[in-house]
Amino acid sequence: MRETYFGELIERVENKIKKQFPKKWDRELFERHLMGYSMRTEQYRLIAWLDSRDISKPAVYIELYDHNNDQQESKNIAVNKPELVKRLLVELKASLTLKNNAAAI
Repeated sequence: MRETYFGELIERVENKIKKQFPKKWDRELFERHLMGYSMRTEQYRLIAWLDSRDISKPAVYIELYDHNNDQQESKNIAVNKPELVKRLLVELKASLTLKNNAAAI
């Protein structure tokens, strides 16, 4: 993909990620294994960006949106609600683990 029309765009996005997450940058992870997993409650949507090889690892990035106040999901409030994020992340990972175990049967 880097040799195509999109090569320059990929490089710009990659550089932004490196700036935003200098300690977390890992090309193999970001290109092949980073997956956004999402769940929604009546009020919130949580998106956890996880290493699909091992979802028990800490999230690379978390997004949390309050649909009562932001139906367009334009303001990530995850840093303002750490306890809610922690609780929802436990629920999300438990759900993903159940689904993975059921698929293995």
